[in-house]
Amino acid sequence: MTGRGVEWPSSWRSVPLWSLFDRVKDIGHPNEQMLSVYRDHGVVQKEGRGDNFNKTAANRNIYQLVDSGWLAVNRMKAWQGSLGISKYRGIVSGHYICFRPQHGEDSRFLDYLLRSPVYTAELRRLSRGVRPNQIEIDNDGLRVLKVRLPSLNEQRTIAEFLDTETARIDALIAKRRRMANVLAERWATVGANSTGLGFAVSATPRVQLRRIARLQAGAAFPHSMQGDSAGTIPYVKVGDLVAVDADGYINRVANRVSPKVAAGLHSPVLPAGTIVLPKIGAALLTNRRAILSEPSCLDQNVMGVTVEVGSPRYVYYCLNSVDLGALTSPGPVPLLNEDVARSVRIPWPDFDEQVRIATELDAIRRRELRAREAMRLQWTLLVERRQALITAAVTGELEVPGVAA
Repeated sequence: MTGRGVEWPSSWRSVPLWSLFDRVKDIGHPNEQMLSVYRDHGVVQKEGRGDNFNKTAANRNIYQLVDSGWLAVNRMKAWQGSLGISKYRGIVSGHYICFRPQHGEDSRFLDYLLRSPVYTAELRRLSRGVRPNQIEIDNDGLRVLKVRLPSLNEQRTIAEFLDTETARIDALIAKRRRMANVLAERWATVGANSTGLGFAVSATPRVQLRRIARLQAGAAFPHSMQGDSAGTIPYVKVGDLVAVDADGYINRVANRVSPKVAAGLHSPVLPAGTIVLPKIGAALLTNRRAILSEPSCLDQNVMGVTVEVGSPRYVYYCLNSVDLGALTSPGPVPLLNEDVARSVRIPWPDFDEQVRIATELDAIRRRELRAREAMRLQWTLLVERRQALITAAVTGELEVPGVAA
């Protein structure tokens, strides 16, 4: 029975999915708009979304046609909630399972019901695969899915209630996310102008990076050793620049080597506090930076900046204000020009002023992070509240006015 542990209202009927929908695979409609199935949103229009990175195939004839009221299921991710009743006419992936409606039920109610946690749990149970997170559901599994339905009028009442309540919650979630983005943008603005905090930049002498720090790249890390973590010395690669804590320190690396192996690879061990910059690829264009939390070796695709004069923390903030993408050499692949990097000039007040600026920026950063975390927690709780509300309404647990218990 679908929804194990759920006490469905006795007046609700149970029908198999096959009695509500026909499986259809209708291809060859290249001029229709592209649609996609999202775990959090159901069936959406793909055009104009900045969060969809799946490229449309050159041959659009392979995509399947769906129309308003059709059910589209991502067979590999149905157990995560990637399915929904479409509001639009368009084409979806050829790997989806698509169903044409043959019922008179309320499509909005069906969408809420089938995308509820109760049904995603059942879809997980019906999915099959060799690994827990690599499972998929087939047409036979979907056909036998039991669908619990109140009367048509009650379906409409529940759908209208959920439309109103979820819209209110969605507005609150969007507001929290906007506030978090504003805080992030505020910090980015501060970071971009960090060397001007507390003193007049125009009146402050500038110094080339090569004069106050030692810049050196690492050595190639053999592919055969990838994932080796038996050693004591971190071997930092470009991918490790993502795993940083609130203060910019690297807190996780994928590879560690022994001192003997490090010596054999001709990679010097750089001290903790060294600033690490990417030398190639997307990490360079997105201005990834990090600080070594312990003595480490570096891969050839990253560069270490070991500050020898002045405040390392101040220099880190100065480098945060530098657009690394502007320091690249011409070519098809973004590549840091090391000579240009060494020639970067940063404002250079006296040491006490450097420490004061870095300390003040640390305090601002922590305040911003605490505020952003509070916003994140609030919208997470709102998302959970939304799911709980939908589940309670579509299972009859919540007393919706006009719906029999």
